[in-house]
Parts: sequence; C-alpha cells; structure tokens
Amino acid sequence: MESIASFFKIENDFLYKLGFEEGRKEIKTVFVKNLLATERLTIAEIASFTNTTEEFVQKIKEDQ
Repeated sequence: MESIASFFKIENDFLYKLGFEEGRKEIKTVFVKNLLATERLTIAEIASFTNTTEEFVQKIKEDQ
C-alpha cells in the first residue's frame, strides 16, 4: 500500500500556505516592533530593512 505522501504535497495545501503566510507576517511584525523600540531608525529605513511598506510600519507604530 502506498503512502498518502506520495500523492499529497503539504507545500501545495491551501491551509498550509495560509498558516505559513500568517507566520511570516507575525515575524515581520515582531521585527518591526523591535526596530521601532530602538528609536534610532526612521519609518522609511525600517520598511526598507524589513521589506515591508511604510504604511505597515506606521500602523504597527500607532498600535503600540
């Protein structure tokens, strides 16, 4: 009997991809919060370093 793994690739699963993207967003959010806490970088610099938008960084800053 063949394993289901030979027919199913977890990386192609919709829910796996959704969870992966949520995890990436959470990591970026924590990274942005840590950079904002240093108070040494501008919003534009943080957005550049984290590969996000300035709007994303500004929203996190306002939510703190």
